[in-house]
Amino acid sequence: MFESTINFVEYFISGNPLTPQKILRLLSHSDRSEIRARVAENPSTPVSVLKELILDQDKDVRFGMTFNKALPVKLAADLSRDQAPEVRFSLAENSKLNTLLLLELAQDPNPYVAYRSQKTLALVESSWSKSANA
Repeated sequence: MFESTINFVEYFISGNPLTPQKILRLLSHSDRSEIRARVAENPSTPVSVLKELILDQDKDVRFGMTFNKALPVKLAADLSRDQAPEVRFSLAENSKLNTLLLLELAQDPNPYVAYRSQKTLALVESSWSKSANA
């Protein structure tokens, strides 16, 4: 019971944008990949920590980073070349991603990643057309 409470608290704190950066830095070294993944997706995580987490051997941690709304373009570019297609696919779903990266992902050797990126680009173009006609 006590251990599951601690696990829940760690999980909650690691994903909370109000968590101090010092705590996020500590949690980024957790033995549990789901905690590291939550730190990776947290927009308050310092870039220095994200630079460490992008090298994590667990693809779920890098996958979590694709949901980080404050992810620097350089790290998103690194993720666009990740060895795990799940990571690239998740990035290709992000309509807020840099258009050049979406274009690069549209040429991905994995057909699912390429198709997803093409669909996202079409969505982005559609929203541009709507805003231009408004």
